[in-house]
Amino acid sequence: MKKLSVCIMFIGCAVAMFAQQVVWVRTTPETKAVTVNRYETNYEFHDGLLAVKNLETGLWGFVDESGNKVIDFKWNYEDFYFPRFGGGACLICKKSRSEWGTVKYTWYIIDKRGTSIKLGDDILGVAPFNDDGYARVLKRIGGNMAKEVCINTKGQEVFPVSSYTKHAVLFEILPPMRLFKDGLAAVSKNGKWGFMDRSGKMVCPAIYLEVQDFSEGLACVKVDTEGGRWGFINTTGDMVIPPKFSLQPYPFREGMASVEKRNGKVVMIDRTGVVVSPEYDDIRFFHGGFAFADLPNERFLRVVNKDFKSIDIIKDEDMKLHNHERNGKPTPFINGFCNWDGGFSRDFMVDNWGRRLNFNGKTGRLAIGQRTEKLVHVRDGKLDGFADYNGRLVFVFEEEEF
Repeated sequence: MKKLSVCIMFIGCAVAMFAQQVVWVRTTPETKAVTVNRYETNYEFHDGLLAVKNLETGLWGFVDESGNKVIDFKWNYEDFYFPRFGGGACLICKKSRSEWGTVKYTWYIIDKRGTSIKLGDDILGVAPFNDDGYARVLKRIGGNMAKEVCINTKGQEVFPVSSYTKHAVLFEILPPMRLFKDGLAAVSKNGKWGFMDRSGKMVCPAIYLEVQDFSEGLACVKVDTEGGRWGFINTTGDMVIPPKFSLQPYPFREGMASVEKRNGKVVMIDRTGVVVSPEYDDIRFFHGGFAFADLPNERFLRVVNKDFKSIDIIKDEDMKLHNHERNGKPTPFINGFCNWDGGFSRDFMVDNWGRRLNFNGKTGRLAIGQRTEKLVHVRDGKLDGFADYNGRLVFVFEEEEF
């Protein structure tokens, strides 16, 4: 593999009107090659492992963040999702045919060493393990009836998820179990949402149209009264901020939550529901004491502190907050950076001060793909792999010569 030159530089505002760090992607003698002809992956590491499918055999294997093939390409997977690890385990299957030609799928739980636990023949459908180590499975219980249950990484049924249902549910997507946050996980029962604890006890009854996960002891819920408005409950199910918000708020981060008013302006509220900020065209959430804010009649975004004082102007035409894209989901910061949609430009990373981290290669600035705390997915022409945050390629996918 041909080496690219190494260059890391800072470009000041006088040149590009915004601060940025440019990292050049290059191979090193330590760069590993994951050799697989015609592959498929979603480039998403889960629990430290990446699922890769060999399209020539149709079988799946797993690669770790160092580029080591830790589980060989020998597994089938038949579901709407890519296989993925969570809580140290993965649901996977093997396909076989009966003497009459009927296809049969036998489901297993594998750990990160590839050790497997065979599940029963009554599994009709699965959703992957979440990071807590819980997975939803649909089990046949006789006739054309099935039940949806939650299992742990040992395959043990820990609590039911729904009541008995017809097999028709097979043709629907089984969503993964929601994560436990502040000791509670959101669950759906009969079309409504509530929260259960780790024993399966419903702490908050399933009476809400929609719910967010708990964050900082509060969860945003949508009631089926009051015109379907949003409010916040605590971990005992008490409504501590009345359902008065027409549009979905963002969850609490660092003691405040972003809510949109009917006039289209956005404000921050405290844990009692009191407005504590000026009106903005948009402001989402705080990270490390700072937030990006779109001020009325301002061309560029501002960085504001928790007193809502402007401490910096981000003179970057590609950095915009689009009010119509508010969805109540904070953009995660990974290794100090969040991915930013560049619009007509390529996606890039920014820190909480709005400073860019760009990855460049032989074809110019590279679009930022899936990331972990250690790795960034990059594609540079035919080169496809993962680099560290200094631009050193850790591993790349390669095909055999013949």
